[in-house]
Amino acid sequence: MVDQGPGHGTVPCIRPLGTEEDGRFGGFGLRLVNAFASRWGYESGQRRTTVWFEVDRLPGR
Repeated sequence: MVDQGPGHGTVPCIRPLGTEEDGRFGGFGLRLVNAFASRWGYESGQRRTTVWFEVDRLPGR
C-alpha cells in the first residue's frame, strides 16, 4: 500500500475505527494487514509512506 495523502511522513499505526456518523469512516487497512500478514513494516520517503507485508503460504499450496 502506498499513501501519498496529507498524512504522509507519519508512522503507520492501527487507529480506532471511525463511523459515518463521526465523519471518520475508515481505519480498516492496517487492521486487515495485521490480521493476515506474517510480517509487515513501512518505509517513509519524502512524499509518501509505503507499507509492505508478507503472507506465508499454507503448507501444500
